[in-house]
Amino acid sequence: MKKLLLSFVCGLLSLASSTALAAWNVSNLSALTQAFTSGISSQYGVTAYQWNFLDPANCFTPGVVCFFSNPDGPYGYPFVGSNLGLGTRMTSSDALVMIMETPPPMTYFGITPYLYTRYYSSLPGRPGQSGTVQVFESLTDSINMDTIKTAGSGVAGQNVFTQLSVVVMTADRTTYNQIVKQLVALGFPSSAINLLAMPLNAVPLHMGTGLLADTYTMLIRLAYPNDTAQMKDYINRIPIAFLQLTPTGRHSSVVLPTPVSRVPGDGVNESSSLQTARDQLVQQLLASYGNSYSITETTQLLTQTNNYHCIQVGILCNVDNSDALYTHEVTGLVPSSLQDKILVVGVNHVDTGKATYVSHSVTNDLYHVGVMGINNVQLQGTALIMGGVSGPSDPRYSTYSDLYAFTVSYDCSNEPVCFTIPQPTATSPVGIPFGTPIDTTTRYYVDPATDTRPSSNEVIFHRVFVLKKL
Repeated sequence: MKKLLLSFVCGLLSLASSTALAAWNVSNLSALTQAFTSGISSQYGVTAYQWNFLDPANCFTPGVVCFFSNPDGPYGYPFVGSNLGLGTRMTSSDALVMIMETPPPMTYFGITPYLYTRYYSSLPGRPGQSGTVQVFESLTDSINMDTIKTAGSGVAGQNVFTQLSVVVMTADRTTYNQIVKQLVALGFPSSAINLLAMPLNAVPLHMGTGLLADTYTMLIRLAYPNDTAQMKDYINRIPIAFLQLTPTGRHSSVVLPTPVSRVPGDGVNESSSLQTARDQLVQQLLASYGNSYSITETTQLLTQTNNYHCIQVGILCNVDNSDALYTHEVTGLVPSSLQDKILVVGVNHVDTGKATYVSHSVTNDLYHVGVMGINNVQLQGTALIMGGVSGPSDPRYSTYSDLYAFTVSYDCSNEPVCFTIPQPTATSPVGIPFGTPIDTTTRYYVDPATDTRPSSNEVIFHRVFVLKKL
C-alpha cells in the first residue's frame, strides 16, 4: 500500500513539474485531497467533515434555525455535529482546510469564516447569568469571486469559476506554512492557496478543546448562476473536501497578524438626481394607491458589519458578511387582507456601478427563512412601468431607467409590477401562510470598485411602504 501511495504522489509531482499551472484542474480534487491528507498526517491529526448545502425546505423543521437565509443564494456548510452541525472547537494551532472546485459562473460566491458559539461566564447585559450564545459572527472579510486565487490563474480574481482552489482558516503561521509546504511538495501552486487568518488576539478568541471554548465554522454562499442547471449539478455533487488539522507532536506556534478589512467606498456618491427621481416616483405611486389603501412608510434597520461587536455584547449576528449591506424594513407584518401590499421604490445600484447585485427577500418571520427573492435583473425597467413612462421622449425616462418599483402581495391582480407571496403547498413547505407574520430583507452585495460591501454613505437607499386595503 505504501509503495502504491508513493507511486501516486510521485505521479502528482511529475504532473506538476512537467505541465503548466492550468494542469491543476477540478479532475484532480480527489487525488489532491488524498495525497495531502496522507502527507500532512505525519504532523497533524486529520478529521474529514461532510460538506452540505442548505435545503430551504429543511428550514421549516422545528428547532432548525436558518438565520434569514437568502432564498436565491444557497448556503454551504460543514456538518460537524447535531442539528445543522456547524461549529467545531479548534486549538490555536489547528486549521480548517477546504479543498474545492469553485462554483460555476455566477454573479456572486463567497467563503466566510465565523465564530459560531461562545460561552460567557457572565452574559453581557445579564449580570449573574452565564451561558452559551450562538453568535455566528464573521471573523474576517470573505474570500469572494473578486479576490479568490485558483489553480486556473496566478492572479486573484481571474479565471475563478470551476477551478481547483484551497482555502485555509487558521490563527497559526507555523500551521499555515506547513500546509502550504505540503501542498507545494505535491506540485500544487502556492498561488492557488487562500488564507483566512483568524484574529486570535484582536477578538480575542477563546480557542481550545474544552467545553467552554469557542466553536468555529466556514460558510460558502452562491448567488444567481449563469446556468441554474450547472449550479444544481454543483450542489448535488458537492465537490468540496473539508478537513480539520490538529498538530500531533511538538509545535512552535506563531500567531498570524490580525487581518486588515477592506474599506467600503471609493468616494463617489450616487447622483442626487436619482434621489429626487425616486421621491418623485414615490409621490406619484402614493397618490395612485391613496384612495384604496392606508399607507405607512417603514423605518429601515441598516445592519452593517462592525468587527466583533456581536461577540463582545453576546448577541446573535445572523451570519453577517462583510461583502454586503443588509437592511430590514418590515418585521412581523400580518396582512389583514389578501390585497394588502408592500411597495418598494429604489435605485438600481448595479446600474450605477455601486453593487454587483441587489436582492429583496420576503421572509417567513416564524422560521427566519427567505421564501422569495427579487433581484436587480428582474427589476430592470420596473420604474418605467410603474411610473407610466412610455418611452425615451418622456423627460422622466433617463432617471427612471436607473430606478425600480414593485409591490409584493398575496393577490397581484391588476398590479403592473407585483410579485406574489408564496404559500406552502402539499408538496413544499416553503412559503408564508396567509395570516402569519412577514419580514422583508434587502441585500446590496460587493461594490466592484472596492471588492467589499457598498458604503452606506455613497448609496441612495430604497423606500418601503405597507399598504393596507381600506
